[in-house]
Amino acid sequence: MVEYVRRFTNHLLGRLVIILTGVVAVYWGVIQYPPIRPVIEWTFPVILFLWGGSRLYIYGIHKPLTVIAGCLLMAGGLSLALFQLLPMSEMAGTAANLIPFSGILAEIYADHYRKQAEQAE
Repeated sequence: MVEYVRRFTNHLLGRLVIILTGVVAVYWGVIQYPPIRPVIEWTFPVILFLWGGSRLYIYGIHKPLTVIAGCLLMAGGLSLALFQLLPMSEMAGTAANLIPFSGILAEIYADHYRKQAEQAE
């Protein structure tokens, strides 16, 4: 059974089926159970904040790039949460949506350098 699941998830069509099933499940949940909509809306800011905190916890604060990425992810989660809570001007809303994007890019960059450091050792 495990080998079948591994082959299914490694195949492109299998991944597409999994993604499509997830999208349909979320859509069905929003349609059938309307009180779940705020939970789904708040999921992304919370995940960003926890992801940033986990980067700082797992890799420590000894490397500046990791600290920048973790703090940008946490700030991105907070800015998205504030964007959902408070009415903002266009400029503030754009900044609130660009902070998570820059945090994700910084984390990708930091992860690249962490993997390079592991390979060098």
